[in-house]
Amino acid sequence: MFILFGALLKTSGGGQTFMDLALLAAGRFRGGPAKVGVVSSALFGMMSGSSVANVAVTGNYTIPMMTRLGYNRNFAGGVEAMASAGGGVTPPIMGLAAFLIVGITAIPYVEIVKAAVFPALIYYAYLMVAVHIRAMKADIDVRDRAEELRQEFLPESFLKSSLRNIPFYVAITYLVVVLMGGRSPGGVAIEATGILIVLTILRDWLIGWDGLGGRILHTLRMLGRIGYSGALRGAQVAIVVAVIGVLVDILVVTGFAQKLSFAMLSMAGGELWPLLLIAAVSCIAFGLGLPTSAAYILVALLGAPALIELGVPILAAHMFVFFFANISAITPPVAVSSLMAAKIVGAPYFKTCLIGVRLGLPGFLLPFLFAIHPEILGIDSSLPYVAMVSAMAFVGVMSLNLILEGHYILPVNWVQRILLLPAAGGLLMPGLTSSAIGLCFFAVVTVWQLVDRKRQQAALA
Repeated sequence: MFILFGALLKTSGGGQTFMDLALLAAGRFRGGPAKVGVVSSALFGMMSGSSVANVAVTGNYTIPMMTRLGYNRNFAGGVEAMASAGGGVTPPIMGLAAFLIVGITAIPYVEIVKAAVFPALIYYAYLMVAVHIRAMKADIDVRDRAEELRQEFLPESFLKSSLRNIPFYVAITYLVVVLMGGRSPGGVAIEATGILIVLTILRDWLIGWDGLGGRILHTLRMLGRIGYSGALRGAQVAIVVAVIGVLVDILVVTGFAQKLSFAMLSMAGGELWPLLLIAAVSCIAFGLGLPTSAAYILVALLGAPALIELGVPILAAHMFVFFFANISAITPPVAVSSLMAAKIVGAPYFKTCLIGVRLGLPGFLLPFLFAIHPEILGIDSSLPYVAMVSAMAFVGVMSLNLILEGHYILPVNWVQRILLLPAAGGLLMPGLTSSAIGLCFFAVVTVWQLVDRKRQQAALA
């Protein structure tokens, strides 16, 4: 039902709706085109749950926009691939896989959504900062062309665009609010789809198709496209999930899944850190080339039980494998999202893939924090403490990006890069002491950069 709802969104103009919102939200900031890509991919991916479909829909708008306004082709493709891969972990919808987590773990949907809030914020905040720093480094500033962008990609006024998009706002609001109330996801999706169909037909009839025959023909064509697109996408996912289901049954009946969990525990020697590394590699390997939902089903069976055996909370264990199921879409050698983005932009696949991996650092690092700092998921912790741990994790992954990018407020010299290493390590390690030490190192680099910039401005004056 959610696949059908996603098909309806795309067919009736939902993809452009997300682009409109993204342009209004991020188009006027420095590095605007890339930030528009990040926001639109998060919005569309939240609904579709498919990173490849996300790249195909939003990438055809955002990638040409980025390259035309100064971003490197490989970087533009990497941004879109990474932003699309994060759609499946973005609440409140989180694509289809969130409901699979509910089915496998019996954890209430609301609890899963709450657990995903801060990790998703870290993921996309990191990407926004990364594209902003790249814009500073490459001296890309299109704020003076914001109106040109708006007119080209959002030709309508904000009021007219909002009125045209009322069906989407109503349907999505209904979907989210009712889901939060604990209703059956399938039933809610059917109801939201019906609401969207009725409101879209009313909108299209009101905006001026000539004659009753023209209105009826337009409606029939739209319903036909929705049915065809939904059936096609549903069949594609159903076939993969059915095959995975057969594989899962084989693994369970033969005892392979249990033996693999025991083997992982044995290789790790009963220690958590080695087990996390082994589980991460296994999840990525088993998830390569699969849709997110199918990848999650497989890695949840193979990776999560071993983590739970060592005392990792069940929600943290499943969020661990869920994140890696999503991030496998940008992990070489398959990296289906990066492949799609590279085709759109006409760039070398492997370079685009490597940039996507570098931009996807939070997706690779955050799952480890779920096991070490389960409070980042809101497990047995207060909201202020969750926010504090999340902020420290964000600064930690951002420090790594500054080292790799070689730019912060100004270019980062080799001494500052060395100082950023303990900043990243301390902030990502468990314990408040190590985090405080990491923050001190990061503060030193920040003050150093601010002083150097002030000196440069004084010299120019």
